Amino acid sequence: MAIQPAPAPDNYISPDALSQKDRAYADRLTRALRCGIPGCNCADGPMLHCPSHSHAEAPTLTILYDLEGGFSFRCLICPLNRVMDALAKRGLAPASEFYTSSGAQAAGLQPFNFFIQQPPDWLWPNRIPLGKLTLIAGYPSSGKTSIALDIAARVSRGAAAPDQPNAPFPCAPVVLALLNGNPKADVLPTLRLFGADLERIYLADLLSPKHPIDYHPDDPPPEDGPDYEDDDDFDDDDDFDDEDVPRRRPYGIRLPAPRWPEPAPNASDTIAPWPGLNHVMKRLANFIDAGSAALLVVDQVEDLASMHRAHVTTVLGMLKALAARSGAAVIALTHNPAPNYPRAVTAMQPRLAHASVVFTTAVVGPGERRFLVPLRPAMSDDAPAIPFVLPPSPVIPSSSVIPAKAGTQSSPEGGVTVAWRKPVFPAHVKALAEPRHNDGAKVRAAQTFLMQALADCPRPAAEVEREAAMLGISRGTLKRARALCRTKATRTSGSGGSKGEGAWLWSLPESTAVQQNETPRHA
Repeated sequence: MAIQPAPAPDNYISPDALSQKDRAYADRLTRALRCGIPGCNCADGPMLHCPSHSHAEAPTLTILYDLEGGFSFRCLICPLNRVMDALAKRGLAPASEFYTSSGAQAAGLQPFNFFIQQPPDWLWPNRIPLGKLTLIAGYPSSGKTSIALDIAARVSRGAAAPDQPNAPFPCAPVVLALLNGNPKADVLPTLRLFGADLERIYLADLLSPKHPIDYHPDDPPPEDGPDYEDDDDFDDDDDFDDEDVPRRRPYGIRLPAPRWPEPAPNASDTIAPWPGLNHVMKRLANFIDAGSAALLVVDQVEDLASMHRAHVTTVLGMLKALAARSGAAVIALTHNPAPNYPRAVTAMQPRLAHASVVFTTAVVGPGERRFLVPLRPAMSDDAPAIPFVLPPSPVIPSSSVIPAKAGTQSSPEGGVTVAWRKPVFPAHVKALAEPRHNDGAKVRAAQTFLMQALADCPRPAAEVEREAAMLGISRGTLKRARALCRTKATRTSGSGGSKGEGAWLWSLPESTAVQQNETPRHA
């Protein structure tokens, strides 16, 4: 006797009757909600496994379809909202009005389709971004504070970037959070000698327990009221007839003070007289907002962490959030235990994840040349290292009088400022660090320098040799690099003919097959 198949229910809809989009969605559901275990009822039965509860022993989810309403779900255990949330997390939610962006916007989420794409905002183009944390590390007396103050002075007056004369800094206020030294004796003379506009640079007070910036202008800080427990501040009058208010004892009666045992020390006795770390971060955010500052300099992170008994990583994380929230560039100075390259680069590897941009000062070569080396993003042709020379320490005689407008000068007299040199490439820094073991790298660095120096137009040989000498490229190395680049030397004559006044011009050939990574042949 043959077994007759069960008749289909009246509301059964054949998969062939579904649209192509609904049929593809039904196939996704069945593939995702079937366990694939042999003998399970989800393979042939009308129910599938519910994604909202785990370790289900039996399928409990029923999928229904209506020609007008579309797909609907029903679970024997879970409510409908849990089922829909579980499907939405797995990308299996149906296209209905309950899972559009309207609910997310009502909850405070911001969909990216409402954002307008914009280029990156830079304080120092391709160096220091706005809205991010920049970490400058360095050994003590390596120049990190001078670098930060030079950047602050340039921002205050809108000066040009050290490595990009055509890209000026934004002319905006600056907030300095200084925790080491006397700002009036150490920082103020340096800012004046750097040519800073002192009207645009503010000092952040991080030690006062109360500050007007902590409160809204319409809600000033409450003043301390009179101490009603003191005899001189409480008059015995009839204004206080309330039974809840204790009345003072009459004059002439002096009760002896009770001798209570001294209380045990608690946590409140060890609280520092300055605000906590969270309060400090809120105060810095208010400083940036009230002053419309584009730059915040924190000198230094270890001092701020030790003052509040916190980890350095905690302080860096809070500064990173502060930069993202305020939109200003935050420069934090930190300690680097190694002064020389490449140990200074290796010592800062654990700090790369704590800031968006990381620099370190490093002493390179036997001549102890100082470089500002970018570590994140890594040093490359787009972000090379920048040599710098520290200025002499400003000595201000006690009898001298500095005019009030001394900080608004455009160019400091005598050139007392951080002297920035032309950026150099990674191969050049490595060659300076190991001059005996990296002769090929020195030639490759000189080759890169020539190709960039002569890329636009022919240039006088004397000018190119002068720039190469400033970068530490010897004449022999430059000669071998010229041979690899196949530079052409052309003599230009003046009014005196071929033997009169003139100059040699160097230029690159129209098409060169020399690669920058090619190992040169030593002459």
